Amino acid sequence: MEEMRDSYLEEDVYQLQELRRELDRANKNCRILQYRLRKAEQKSLKV
Repeated sequence: MEEMRDSYLEEDVYQLQELRRELDRANKNCRILQYRLRKAEQKSLKV
């Protein structure tokens, strides 16, 4: 019984780590897109 619980906990930890990595990637992509958007807006204001 204890071993089953341990394996569930390990799986939860693994899934949490994967979700955190995915969130980090999404945050990075968001920052990149915000930067590109700002650059495009500045460029359009100059024209």
